[in-house]
Amino acid sequence: MHIIIIANHQPAALSPLVDKGSIAMLPIGGKPVIEHLLENVSTVPHARMTLVASRGVNALRQFVGSGERWGLDIDLMSSRPNEPVSSLKRRQPSLFNGKTLIVSADRLYTENLAEQDAVLALLDSADDTPHGAHVIGEPAYTIENHKQFLELNLQAASGAIEQVNLRGRERGLGLTTGYRTQVDPRSVRLGQTHAGNHCRVDKSAQMHGTVVLNSSVVIDRNTHVEDSVVLENTYVGEHLNLKRCVISGRYIIRVDDNVVVKLADSFMAAPLNQGVYSTHLAGPVNQLCGAIAGAAALPVMAVALLVALWENPYQPLVKRTWVSNLSPKSGTAHRNFDTFEFNVSNRALRKLPQILDIGTGHLRWFGVSAATAAELDARTEPWQMARDNCPSGMLGSAQINEDESATANERFSSDADYAASAHCRLNLELVGAALAKLWVRDTQPKAQAPRT
Repeated sequence: MHIIIIANHQPAALSPLVDKGSIAMLPIGGKPVIEHLLENVSTVPHARMTLVASRGVNALRQFVGSGERWGLDIDLMSSRPNEPVSSLKRRQPSLFNGKTLIVSADRLYTENLAEQDAVLALLDSADDTPHGAHVIGEPAYTIENHKQFLELNLQAASGAIEQVNLRGRERGLGLTTGYRTQVDPRSVRLGQTHAGNHCRVDKSAQMHGTVVLNSSVVIDRNTHVEDSVVLENTYVGEHLNLKRCVISGRYIIRVDDNVVVKLADSFMAAPLNQGVYSTHLAGPVNQLCGAIAGAAALPVMAVALLVALWENPYQPLVKRTWVSNLSPKSGTAHRNFDTFEFNVSNRALRKLPQILDIGTGHLRWFGVSAATAAELDARTEPWQMARDNCPSGMLGSAQINEDESATANERFSSDADYAASAHCRLNLELVGAALAKLWVRDTQPKAQAPRT
């Protein structure tokens, strides 16, 4: 059986919680929705599994991995946000061959999937011919807006949902905490409080009703929190009174009034994982490092040129015209630039001249993939524009994870995900992935223009 998990749903009513990520990674009772789903799906005998995601692909890839943690074998496929199943069938018909079960990562299923009638019927079928895509929808809790997200967390933390097992240990009456968490049990006045790992709650803070604190949350002095959820890496300042709210970074969401407040004062609420690397400093530093690396790589480029002459003596170099964005010399304006590639089968050697473009300021070491003017003009969806919030770079999710035959939309999807989740650790992982592919021979055509 082939199980397809759809994790590309991006409802506008959940903004800003899913602006930079996926519903599948939203926490319910301290664990992402996708983890609850994989624990359930792991009970279903199957041959393969595919996770279809749009935004937050990097976070999903890092969290899910190959699925070995749950005894699963999971492939990850990118799609555009809110792409329907019918579009997936037209684009990837091979996914729906044979026995196919479709589940959604924006739901918390309340029954064991292995015991549902549709699944049992597929398991009992002796042949492996196409039966159509069986969609499992109910019974489940849906997550379409802030209020549903809050209520589902409150029910999970209070023990009303049997399928949700909270991590941590009891520290007192009504208090469950993860490791390296400091919460005074006397701060829990009434109800149930669940705190994840690495949380710090001042002893003068008070928590009433059901409160869920995800990992790395700090609650400062004399703050009152009631029937609320605080997402990970969030600081909540002093003397605040929060009732039925979802707090994430600088955002305080009052679910009953459907009001989203973005605070400018970091002493009230702020993310704890903000970067301090200035974009104004990043440009000159990248150029300097690119110039040094370009000079050091000249001998290697000479060898690459000889290889190109050997493999393609009539066209050893390929000239391409790209459009850079967020250039340090022209602000946010786009500008055209030409780059050369060695016409060789090794992808790393082929892209080696791009180091010189880092030295000139057209590219940075890390960023989104460069695009052509035609590709940029053809964009119509907001998610395709998200890449413009990040400079063009030599290394990035699209450059490493997408092959040369990837369409512009597939690259833009990876670019949008990188622009939303770029950080030092991800960049180091990209360097490792690039080094791992250094000696991999690329069988894709080398002189083809980028597809749109």
